Amino acid sequence: MSLDGGRTVTHMGTEPTPLAVIVSSDRPTTLILVGELDASTVVAARAAFESLPDGERSIDATGVTFIGARGLGVLLELTAESERAGHVLVISPADVVRRLAAITGTDQVLNLV
Repeated sequence: MSLDGGRTVTHMGTEPTPLAVIVSSDRPTTLILVGELDASTVVAARAAFESLPDGERSIDATGVTFIGARGLGVLLELTAESERAGHVLVISPADVVRRLAAITGTDQVLNLV
């Protein structure tokens, strides 16, 4: 993990790195996901999200190159948990994320912008 101008960068997985998780301290605090969001990386993505300060948070998933069912599941779980805490989780999706959400009908549940 390294700190780069207000951003914490964590690389998960094996070579080549399937997922990079970047935390931006801008408001709202943003979890930036780059790479593959699947069964092998969701635990690390969830842990990074849970380490963010309480309050308004967002996910920038525009750098996601692949999303599996477990990846979509964690986005749904984080959305529901945020709503229970009284917050709206806004997700900026890559085309692959938007496409999977549309196919599964979860685009009606996720707050995609």
